Amino acid sequence: RCRRPLRPGELAPGALLAAHALGLRRPVLSEAPRLSVPLATGVLRPEVCLPSRALGELGADEQVALCAHELAHLARRDPAWILLARLAEAAAPVQPLNAWARRRLQDLAECLSDDLAVAASGRPLGLARSLVDVASWTRGERPFLPVAAAGALSARSRLGHRVERLMDTTRSLERPRRLLLPAAAIAVLATALVTPVVSGSAAPQAHPAPAA
Repeated sequence: RCRRPLRPGELAPGALLAAHALGLRRPVLSEAPRLSVPLATGVLRPEVCLPSRALGELGADEQVALCAHELAHLARRDPAWILLARLAEAAAPVQPLNAWARRRLQDLAECLSDDLAVAASGRPLGLARSLVDVASWTRGERPFLPVAAAGALSARSRLGHRVERLMDTTRSLERPRRLLLPAAAIAVLATALVTPVVSGSAAPQAHPAPAA
């Protein structure tokens, strides 16, 4: 409720160019002072909300790359698919595979949006830097982390994995088909819904009735 639309000149002009490259005609960009991280939201009215720090602390390349990433989420309809996954998770809370499927879809959506953002903006270094900066905001500090040290991040870290992918110049960008992704998401969610619940307790054994 506290967000406001961004006026021309408040954001690097390359952000709108990235939107056109992603096939978004009229992207809605706004500033939300209470946000700590950027957010792509909305199903009927897609919107990208940026925290105030993104406007005041990020350079032009970082702003363009960050906006391209969030706009890529909108181009891929990720808010709608994540909402569907959360509804499936809420419908069957005792099914542990629902939460796993939702987290897996979110991880894949981040990596694929990274690829689309790089293809649209041509700024892999800017995106890597913006990811590190935004991650430092959520921890209440801004550590000095040169891009050359990105490979030293833990391989199990999601942030480290994404930065390593962006810094790999030999890797080809993934451009998945738009119809294949929804089909894969539906298949994963359907599997999670119909798979029996895994229980750690042993099933009670039937005892034979005593002889008369």
